[in-house]
Amino acid sequence: MNLGPNERSNEERILDANLNRSTEALRVVEEIARLGMSDKSLSEGLKKLRHQLLGVLAPDPETRLKQIEKRDILGDVGCEIASPSAPGNQNQTGLQELVLRNFQRLKESLRTIEEVLKLSSPDLSRVVQSLRYRAYNLEKELLVLLSEGKSTRLRDAALYLLWTPSLCTTDPESILKGALVGGVCCVQLRLKNTPVSQWLHYGEVARALTREYQVPLIVNDRADICLALEADGLHVGQDDLPIPTARSIIGKERLLGLSTHSLEQAEQALEQEIDYIGIGPTFETQTKDAGPALGADKCAEIFNQISIPAFAIGGINADKLGRLLGSGVHRIAVSSAILSASSEREATERTETLKSLLSSPARAE
Repeated sequence: MNLGPNERSNEERILDANLNRSTEALRVVEEIARLGMSDKSLSEGLKKLRHQLLGVLAPDPETRLKQIEKRDILGDVGCEIASPSAPGNQNQTGLQELVLRNFQRLKESLRTIEEVLKLSSPDLSRVVQSLRYRAYNLEKELLVLLSEGKSTRLRDAALYLLWTPSLCTTDPESILKGALVGGVCCVQLRLKNTPVSQWLHYGEVARALTREYQVPLIVNDRADICLALEADGLHVGQDDLPIPTARSIIGKERLLGLSTHSLEQAEQALEQEIDYIGIGPTFETQTKDAGPALGADKCAEIFNQISIPAFAIGGINADKLGRLLGSGVHRIAVSSAILSASSEREATERTETLKSLLSSPARAE
């Protein structure tokens, strides 16, 4: 459809106004995700959406300047119309209400842009429609995080340490501290066939250090120890506490992880109240008997089909990591790769090496 000069001018005014509204709204929710929730994944998603929208409507300075030239604030009759007060909602307060209102502004603006573009640029209209659908998903993700109040640090975690004191070749506490200094993102306290007194002893050590370094502490198998230590979460295996039972014990505010050994088990985990899964064993390992090794390719196949955080586990070290990174796996859980260090300093160095490889996949291939 060819628009006349006046219609074209009116279209540019509408696009300009709604581009301003939508990018302003996106900036607000982006800052909440970035600074209010410290959520890297959501922050990146919202920022990308904002830049893509600008790329559609204002791909270059000349286009944007034409839109701005048509702006007429004094002649805008809408400036004299007061907005009615929105009814309060006792269930949404603070950041929740701010997110709801700004996403509403965003969706309304995107729909307006979409409809106006149908007049002259149907292809661009369809692009904006896809951006609007993406906004719906981002709104849900951010509201879920705000309403649950649960730690979101695993969303960006890449290196998960299975701290098993018996595997340490020197003082376990110093090795754990070295790993935390090096940048592990999560620590699991893992003991087998150990008296409660030992669980509590090592648990108190782990709880103190993980709090100091602001890293989540997960307890393996023992829901009672998890509660006693006020840990951040519990991890169970296929033959341990059933997920509904584990969740009822630790509550909804704590993280709950599950070991999986096949795509079928991983998919079943998605149907339960699970926050993350372990996938393995990836390579041959003496640490845990969980069946034959999956191999890098099979592990990656599972990893790439799962929507919640997933960590490859089993026999992973710096030498083998490249095979996983090349397949798209970027989260790992390790034990001996760090715990066999001969000193706190070496534990830090090993951790830093793994972190560096995980953040720069091309270097590991």
